Formats: sequence, C-alpha cells, structure tokens
Amino acid sequence: MVTGQGCQASEYAPAGWNECVGQAEEPYPCRCLCADGVCPWEQDALVFEACETEQPCPPAQEQDLGDPAGDDVRCVLEAMRDREPGYHQLRVTSVAFLREYRVYASAEGGVQLLWQSWSDVCDSFFQGAWGETEACSLRSPAFFDDCLSSPSPPSECYLPEEWVIGCETAEPVCP
Repeated sequence: MVTGQGCQASEYAPAGWNECVGQAEEPYPCRCLCADGVCPWEQDALVFEACETEQPCPPAQEQDLGDPAGDDVRCVLEAMRDREPGYHQLRVTSVAFLREYRVYASAEGGVQLLWQSWSDVCDSFFQGAWGETEACSLRSPAFFDDCLSSPSPPSECYLPEEWVIGCETAEPVCP
C-alpha cells in the first residue's frame, strides 16, 4: 500500500509518497491505514468520546445545504457565536456528499474540529474515515450573526470548516 498527502491510495509510488505495510514506526501519512482494530484517525474520535463534555445543543441532523437552518442548527450557530463551551454535532448533506462534524468548543473561542465524509461516488476505501483533529479559532461573532439573520444562509454557514480560521493539525484534548 502506498499513501500520499490526504490519505490517497495508489498501487505505484510517485515521488513524495510513502510505502505502508502496517508496521510500527512508519511515516506519518501511513496513519491513514487501519491497525490493531482502529481505523483512520478513529483514535481521535475515541479520545473525544471518552471526554465528559457537555452538549448544549441537540445533534443537528441532516441539514441540507441551501435549506433554511432548522432549530438544531440555529442552536449550534448561536452557541458558536456566543462562544459557549461544549461538544456540538452536525450532519450536513448535499447532492454529492454527507459529512458528520464534531466541534469541541472552549469559552475562549478555540475549537477542535473533527469530521468524516461520504461521497455518493465510492471512489476510495477511505470513505467514512475520520479526518485529523484540527485546533482552530472561531470566526468573529458577526459571521454567525450574519448566518442567523439570513433567510437563506450561504453554504459556509453550515460547514464548520468555514466557521474557523488558523487551523493546525493537533492531538485531541478533552475540552
């Protein structure tokens, strides 16, 4: 197995890619592969699941891009605007994909973001794998106010990766 940037797979090894065979001490991109019963970045999700983090809003389920925000999505947007600490869950759908997001927020405006995605086209065996945890800062409260006041919010209002700035890959830490 050969992996490159973004957990892509190939049968041949272009420059800059790594050969992965599932052994310890392999290069960081090999972390994409399942090992010891835990699959790509699932360990990060398991760390967060073990945290006793308050969930101030109900999980926001099946928000379609382009549709008006439901009460559950509005709750999450209000919590982000108000810098309410806790664990927030959001599922977003479009014609081509489904994404599940987990956002772990601090009162200081920092978040840890974790997400997984499925495409309508099965083009990778990494489908449904969790991405890496990213530590980020929330955008200004005005961004969330604009989302909340719009009758037809733009898609970035529903995509947590658009709610944040200054993201860096990080080890998961209970908020």
